[in-house]
Amino acid sequence: MDALVELARRGPGHVGGVRTGGLSERDARLAEAIYRTAVVRWLTLERVVTSCLTQGKVEPGLMGVLMAGAAQVVFMDRVPVHAAVDEAVEQAKRRVREKAGGLVNAVLRRVSDMVLERTDEGGWEPGNNRVPWRGGSVQLAKRALIKAKDGVKYLSLATSHDRRLVGAWVERFGLAEATAMLEHSLVEPTVWLNTPSGMRVWAGGELSGVLADGESWVQDVTAAKVGEVIGELGGGVVVDFCAGMG
Repeated sequence: MDALVELARRGPGHVGGVRTGGLSERDARLAEAIYRTAVVRWLTLERVVTSCLTQGKVEPGLMGVLMAGAAQVVFMDRVPVHAAVDEAVEQAKRRVREKAGGLVNAVLRRVSDMVLERTDEGGWEPGNNRVPWRGGSVQLAKRALIKAKDGVKYLSLATSHDRRLVGAWVERFGLAEATAMLEHSLVEPTVWLNTPSGMRVWAGGELSGVLADGESWVQDVTAAKVGEVIGELGGGVVVDFCAGMG
């Protein structure tokens, strides 16, 4: 919540991180998932939350709480709505003021009512108030005002990409390819483990036990290919230009 409040204060371009010290592995994963979901879908969630406010803009502290709650209500279907709302209400009372709890409760209940349908298969077909989600889409109520006819603005709000980037992609690649690129950028990547028996997909659960022996580690399958390339070359220097900070 601290991280999201700071994000609401400084803007979505200032992504930080989540402090998970002292949390169990399960709670740490949940905290990171809430933060990541809010960050990745910030523009969509901001539009949804704003459409449910009756007094216009709210202070950053309150907006951070609302974004955390909305991230769970709209895009995290495994979190019970009542649990997400109740926790957000308590956070608002502690962080903002006692009466803020009532406003958060009302807004997040409206947000929950806006989620009309979720489907995690079949892909995303752009349409009024329909936004991509887990290989499928979420259909929102009309009040979200994410209208397909708005073109670049619609794609920006639906996929949470900066409008300038969306416009540049549409101009360069065309509408259909740019739309596919925007959807693909929201896909959660598969987690791979490099194990003594080769590369394996992590199916979920507790990672700590799997990694405890030190013989396995998390590594993307494409990164592991670098080792194979070096072996095939019989030595030499290989520069991976896509390694990022790694």
